[in-house]
Amino acid sequence: MLALVPNYQAGPQPSWEWYHLDVRSRPVAKSVEPFPSKGAARRDYYIRFTSSFL
Repeated sequence: MLALVPNYQAGPQPSWEWYHLDVRSRPVAKSVEPFPSKGAARRDYYIRFTSSFL
């Protein structure tokens, strides 16, 4: 499950940031990986959030 959420507060050009959402707890550990690692658990979902949602 991926969500593309532009951060309009950053300016005219949307900026994207990966955030790691664990369904077992509240977000969030910011992920430095551009995409979810292949070894990620099935219970872990990677969703693109911006600081405006945190």
